[in-house]
Amino acid sequence: MKEIPFGKLFLLNSANILLNNILPARSGELSWFYYSRKLGINLKISLWSFLIGRLYDFFSLIVIFSISYSLVFVNFLTLFVLLLCFFVAYTLPFTVRIIPSVGKLTDLKEFLRKEFTSSLSLKLFLISFLGVVAKAYALFILTRNILDINLFIFTTAFAGGELTSVLPFHGFMGFGTYEAGFLLPLNMMGIELRDALKAGFIAHSFLLLSSAVFGGISILLLHIPFRKFP
Repeated sequence: MKEIPFGKLFLLNSANILLNNILPARSGELSWFYYSRKLGINLKISLWSFLIGRLYDFFSLIVIFSISYSLVFVNFLTLFVLLLCFFVAYTLPFTVRIIPSVGKLTDLKEFLRKEFTSSLSLKLFLISFLGVVAKAYALFILTRNILDINLFIFTTAFAGGELTSVLPFHGFMGFGTYEAGFLLPLNMMGIELRDALKAGFIAHSFLLLSSAVFGGISILLLHIPFRKFP
């Protein structure tokens, strides 16, 4: 999406997050392709950016959960986990070879071979990982007066809640499923469920409110009447 200014991509992403939170059965994901088209982005490129974004966000959540878990329970494995994650990020582009050369997949495969390099993969991983870390730390600051736990224990709960966002079905705006994912790791560690539920609800509500503010403004800007759409 090199031809699209960062500001417009920010609006696109913010609108997608809000609609994905509100609409049932992950149908809000379709907004990514709708607004991409409005911005003049080719379907092949919008599909590639969508899939790669979801892949690296999911990968980053797995990584941050694994690192936090190892720091809490098996400290000596932390370095190994970190090195393994970088190795996976570096070698991920080589998996393009397993995409079958059938129909439209042939074009996508050729596109990925050209664009999806190991250098780009590492950059995407670092950006996504740092974004997840910043998000987790912000929620930790927000809820630390409720839960008397350290950052690494909190991060395992955060990752559990965030991983529920990839479920094909969830409660309205994620209520219930997010809290369940947040509670499970803390329950396994013996944390008081009442405080954990309160912290999970506050963290989730804060994320929804943030997405509503940024997403609402973004949708309005994307629908300005005098905007020149293709």
